[in-house]
Order: sequence, then structure tokens, then C-alpha cells
Amino acid sequence: MQISSKLKSIIEKYTGEGIQYFRNTVLHNGQEYTDYWLLHPYQFDHEYIDFQNSMIKYKKKADDYETSRKTSMVLLSLNTLQEFEEYKEKARKKLETITIEKLFLKENVIKKDFFALRYVFGGMFYVSEKLKKEIENQGCTGLEFQPSYLSYYEWRTEREKVYGKI
Repeated sequence: MQISSKLKSIIEKYTGEGIQYFRNTVLHNGQEYTDYWLLHPYQFDHEYIDFQNSMIKYKKKADDYETSRKTSMVLLSLNTLQEFEEYKEKARKKLETITIEKLFLKENVIKKDFFALRYVFGGMFYVSEKLKKEIENQGCTGLEFQPSYLSYYEWRTEREKVYGKI
């Protein structure tokens, strides 16, 4: 994710390890801007996911995939991070995909204001309400905060209402 130095300094106050920043130059209308960074997470906090209530989809290849190229979508009923990790590994080995379509978090155990998640369709970063308020109060723009309780498709519908497209 590309961010400004201003946003980087805010996020750094709320994170410890697990995030790398790489200076990034932006060219716009012939002007060079060096005040930007690529934010790269290398640690993911899947222990905060409530797997029992989240909707997880597994795109599975048909037995005759090599000739038919057919796949099917399977809804998984998982209870633990360990089960999710097992399916992740299975998907990796078979070149299949697993996605969390609708995310539920264990709100009562979250200790961080900013963290990254993988395999979540339409999103990657969790931002606490406290951090969100600081970002907004500091005047950072170009960001949208999708509520974690909405799926990507639900969020798209809601944001289209906000922007007057529906």
C-alpha cells in the first residue's frame, strides 16, 4: 500500500514489528514527489479472526480440471486457526484458492490498533477506531475505512449509496 510520510508517521506510533516501509517516488504530471512510502506487512495476525463465524470460501479444482478447467466454490466450516492453516497449505499445494469473504474478528482479544490480515477478500489492514480518528483528525485523505463486519460486496453497496451511485 502506498502512503504519505504523514500517514506513515501516524501508523508508526501504533505499530511495532511486522511492517516494513520502503521509500517510493511518485511521478505525476511531470512532477516528482519523494514524500511517499510503500507499506509492506510481513507479519499477519490471524489469531484475531473468529473462524467459526467468518465466511470462508475454497475454490476447488474439479477432478478433471486438466481437461475441463472447471472449479467449484466450497463454503468451509472452520473452528480454529489451525484448521484454516491446514486448508491454506492444501490450497497452496494444489494451486487452489482460499478466501475469507466475510470477516468476523474476536474484538475482545484484539490488542493492536493496526494489523494486517491475509486472504481477506477486499481488504488487508485492520485500523482501530482510535487510529481512524487520529488519521482523520490529521487530515489524511484518499483512504476509506470499511467496517470489518461488512463483506467487500456489502461495503461496495454501502459506499455506492454514500457516493450517490445507487
